[in-house]
Amino acid sequence: MNKIIKQFKLPLYLFIIISFSLLLFPGCTKPGYPEKELIIIDSLGWQESDDYAFVFPFELKASDEELFVVDNGASQVFVFDEHTFEYKRTIGEKGKGPGELMSPQSIGITDTDSLIILDTGNYRLQYFERSGVFARSVPEFGLWTISQDKTDIYADIISLLPETGIYKIEPDTLRLLFSLSDWLQEHGLKSIEENFYTFGVLENNFVISFIFNPRILLINQENGILNTVFNIPDRGFSNQQLGKPLSYKRGFLLPVTNFSEGSESQTRRTELIHYRLDSSIVETFIMPGNKSYFLEGLLLEKNYIYAIDSLAGILYKYIIPQ
Repeated sequence: MNKIIKQFKLPLYLFIIISFSLLLFPGCTKPGYPEKELIIIDSLGWQESDDYAFVFPFELKASDEELFVVDNGASQVFVFDEHTFEYKRTIGEKGKGPGELMSPQSIGITDTDSLIILDTGNYRLQYFERSGVFARSVPEFGLWTISQDKTDIYADIISLLPETGIYKIEPDTLRLLFSLSDWLQEHGLKSIEENFYTFGVLENNFVISFIFNPRILLINQENGILNTVFNIPDRGFSNQQLGKPLSYKRGFLLPVTNFSEGSESQTRRTELIHYRLDSSIVETFIMPGNKSYFLEGLLLEKNYIYAIDSLAGILYKYIIPQ
């Protein structure tokens, strides 16, 4: 009998150690879904020709085989071939005059091939032809981000008037089609507007994420019903930063950067979590390296992820493993 007890002492001892380890280091637990690392296939440095120089690239948009890089620091928009990264042209230059930009933050591309640039530093929208020729400007707008959905542009508008809200607008005329602020109030959800982190549109739903207590809400546009709450996995870091959901395979990819403060060499884990619309997680894609990815600047185009390391001024192109 003593021999049998002795034989079980070591396994029991190991079991206790493992149990305590999992409690102390929850980030070490393996999730119940596959984790895959994105595969880098190309990159574009801060200056690889005399035609452009990245200062603080901020956002990416793709259209008709072209990649538009909005550079907040250079106050210009650089256009490249989507596949080869070959430089094609520059839109705008730094300044306050017509067709000049000051700290632009976003770009929208309409069905009529007009470019709408959020000229944040000059508090206006500027319209250009696709070739870069200036067309017109609309003053007294300060938009945080512009994202496309079919023929409409969804925008988070911060007006110069003391009104802050989220609106759906017609892209060429700026005719107001929908006010999310009014809609929230009608459905008794006005209080959640104060803690928005990002806002997007997915199929027939509003997708809202929050600054504190990171989570995602999926709210039906037609009836205001809260469809799903998506909780973010705890990776054992002290902070989480969320990006805009990217529509993907009957669900979406949620960009999340996990990091801990207080160390000189900050450790980061940036991942794209693939959610189904029922909130279950299919898989997660790890973005390689300890890079300072700007989550608002991520772009999903076909089976490729384009990502900006804003601090280093480098644009990366990854393929999603199947």
